[in-house]
Amino acid sequence: NQINASNVARLGLNWSFDLGRGGGNQEATPLFANGTIYSITNWSIVFAVDARTGKEKWRWDPEVNQDKTRPQICCGVVNRGLALYQNLIIAPIIDGRMVALDALTGKPVWESRVAYPQEQYTLTMAPRIAKGKVMIGASGSEYPVRGFVDAFDANTGRAQDDDLTEYQA
Repeated sequence: NQINASNVARLGLNWSFDLGRGGGNQEATPLFANGTIYSITNWSIVFAVDARTGKEKWRWDPEVNQDKTRPQICCGVVNRGLALYQNLIIAPIIDGRMVALDALTGKPVWESRVAYPQEQYTLTMAPRIAKGKVMIGASGSEYPVRGFVDAFDANTGRAQDDDLTEYQA
């Protein structure tokens, strides 16, 4: 009820943020927690922005080998988002890695290999969290391989051998 017909015309831009290198066409949905906006670029560069000021708090670049990875990507260089678990930002890296970053500092906590681009797999979807597990699907069905879903321990990044059907809604 703070915004109404009598004051809506006074609304305006408070700040903007330039994604910089690796920005491209954004498909990722940003996450908001504790006054910080977290997001990821199409080349998997993760950043944190102060929601009040628009100032970058940190940026982490996974240094994807774009020349080797690009030919394995079927439908464009995209990333659809992150996951937040406790104080970890879980980031899918387009080259098949998944990384957990400390939400306050942006420093890597763990890294796991989900798939390999030379096998025509990439990670483009946002991970999901359930019961302390990170679930991520690897794309690939546009090529002779088929995509799959795997689960990893959210605290350690270790692959889980659990039957994923227990996490289905």
